[in-house]
Amino acid sequence: MKKRKRQTADKKRQKKTCPSVAAGGRRAVVLAALLSGKTRRIAAEAAGISTRTLDRITADPTFRAELETSRKGTFAEALQALKDTAARAVETLARLLKSKYVNERRQAAATILTFAMRAHEFGEIEARLLALEKAAAEFTAKPGGGPTT
Repeated sequence: MKKRKRQTADKKRQKKTCPSVAAGGRRAVVLAALLSGKTRRIAAEAAGISTRTLDRITADPTFRAELETSRKGTFAEALQALKDTAARAVETLARLLKSKYVNERRQAAATILTFAMRAHEFGEIEARLLALEKAAAEFTAKPGGGPTT
């Protein structure tokens, strides 16, 4: 009984201390929580709502589109940050090739070769995939081409 009263009091206190949530900012709080990797339960708690209300919010196609757009934007920003630092990483490896320590030179060379081989493999896979997509498009464009139903 005491536990239930304490939980109810905690929820009331949370709603009083979160004016943005009370003013209709629940969706924004849920969006921010989900984007930061929080669980659905924690996102609901952060917004001061039940998990059923969270389910209704996340079922809304507009909200889902906003969440997906935000996730893509966050991922694009992280990817750009990686691209920005990749050039410096390569420069660092190139400098290490001139190190006076043989182990540093060996490790830098191995790292460069490993990534060069991966880049080459990705290039080959991309070329093969493009060729397959082109062949599939040509096949389905022919009269009578494509799968039969």
